[in-house]
Amino acid sequence: MLAVADGGQSLAVGEVATAAGLADALPGSHNALARVQRAGADAGVVGVVSSRLALTPLPGKEDVDELHSADGPAQPGDYVAITVLGAALVKLQEGETVAPASG
Repeated sequence: MLAVADGGQSLAVGEVATAAGLADALPGSHNALARVQRAGADAGVVGVVSSRLALTPLPGKEDVDELHSADGPAQPGDYVAITVLGAALVKLQEGETVAPASG
């Protein structure tokens, strides 16, 4: 899932994310994007950050942009790819655990 980092904190690959609302669509698109932020202890999880993405002009075509993976953590406003379904590496702090939601 494509989303926009939000919440005033950076998001690194492997961090668990929660929904924080909607963001504007990519230029030229009509579909709003999810805004995501680092999940807290009581937050509902939507997925795991799999990469930071950068929107840059396509070489030789200044009026066409493309998304590609970029190094480093995503800052608020950056695009991120979120793994929603399937296997993902998850970043945890020492002493933290991951458990399925009950109910």
